[in-house]
Amino acid sequence: MRWLLATVLMLASWSGSLVADDLMIFRLSGGQNVAIKTSGGAVELVGVFDSVTVIEPNVPTPPTPPDEPTGPGQLICVRPWSCTLDESDADLTIRESLDATQSKIPYLRLLPGTLNQKMQPHAAEGYRSLVADATKGWVFHVVPTATTPTILHQGPLDADLVLGWIGAKKIALAADDVADEAKWLDVDFTKAHPELMGMNEPPAWLQQWYAETATNVRSLPGFQPIPKSEWAAWTARFPVTRLAKSIRNITEQTMGSCVGHASGNGIEGGCYMQAGDLFFRKSSGMSMYVRIGRSPNSGAYIPDAADEIFNRGILPVLGQSYKHEFPQDTDFYRKLPDGWESTAEAWKAAVYSVDDQESGFRVLMDLRLRNQIGRSSHSISEFAITSSGKWAYENSWGDDWGDLGKSVGYDSKFYSGYVYAPVLRDEIPIMLARQLDVAKGQEPDSPLVKESPHLKAYRHFDDELQKIKAMLEEIQKWAK
Repeated sequence: MRWLLATVLMLASWSGSLVADDLMIFRLSGGQNVAIKTSGGAVELVGVFDSVTVIEPNVPTPPTPPDEPTGPGQLICVRPWSCTLDESDADLTIRESLDATQSKIPYLRLLPGTLNQKMQPHAAEGYRSLVADATKGWVFHVVPTATTPTILHQGPLDADLVLGWIGAKKIALAADDVADEAKWLDVDFTKAHPELMGMNEPPAWLQQWYAETATNVRSLPGFQPIPKSEWAAWTARFPVTRLAKSIRNITEQTMGSCVGHASGNGIEGGCYMQAGDLFFRKSSGMSMYVRIGRSPNSGAYIPDAADEIFNRGILPVLGQSYKHEFPQDTDFYRKLPDGWESTAEAWKAAVYSVDDQESGFRVLMDLRLRNQIGRSSHSISEFAITSSGKWAYENSWGDDWGDLGKSVGYDSKFYSGYVYAPVLRDEIPIMLARQLDVAKGQEPDSPLVKESPHLKAYRHFDDELQKIKAMLEEIQKWAK
């Protein structure tokens, strides 16, 4: 009767809680199992069993919790061709804040139709399909997890909101420098440095042809010129001293290579606004000039540089650990390294033309891309408009020439030019979130590529340029 004694002792200790109908199983010291039923405080012995099988109730399996972030991730901004003043200010403030604090969290800004190194729409453009209003800037905070990247936060282009997601400090860069427009206004380049002149003027008919074949910024979907009535508000928010801080590499040409240097400055400006200091690299203007110039001081055509930027790109400067690099300002007769095209393609760009002031204002002050222009036998890279309506440019004459210690000058007049929107280099990592219905690699025959009207325009520009070059070669042969 040892098992009965054990049961009685257990029941005696639990009798205060046995008030509801229940069935309990006790394993005895001899290995048998005894079942006891309780009802209303009464205890009834059900029986003794050699084994007991427990059947679990049919309870739904709880959902698997989402993967926790395994890293801080990255910020991906998809913005339209035209932003509001507040959105544009937020875009620049996020860039400035992360760079000022040397943050390792990338902030990547994608303009519509951003291309990869194959000159196809980048797969990250798929984020744009997740934005309900295509006329607004939108930012995604994408983080890695144990399985796949996912969108942790998303919201409008607002600096406080976006920086708050990653706990970054908002840095308002003070316009602490004072511009001296009068000293560097409408400089006569031919008198200042006649030995450095190198922009050749194409014939008028050829200039007109160039203008007609390039893709004009006004044709871009949603692109809106900024009327002069709004310029004061924009220049107050973006003084030239603030925008000049985007000049990350000051070049100093030593020959008539200004066209090559201005195109390199244009690529640098676009790359900085696209991916910031984390992925900024210096560009070699000489790697461009040795392809489009005939001698150290022959000069070159700006459209030739635009064509090369689109087709083959530009090389990085020596000392940046790339397989193929080139000097920044010297060595015209140095041979380009074998296979250089495989590195230069990372610095290709979509090429646009701009030929009116209000469109030029949008390009420089909102998109913050560069406008490569030519005047007085010299080529320079415009980057801002001042509060007095002057067009600020980055020159290539070193930091001891020009304003703000950055080779900056000013023009009273607007000049038409070429705008470069750099491709997104393969070395810049982009996390594609699981929410995207887009393949990680777009094939050349994908609908996304086939339906890109801008690519067709680029190819048309290239095809037409090759025809005109062939015709000029025939004329030169006939003239001889």
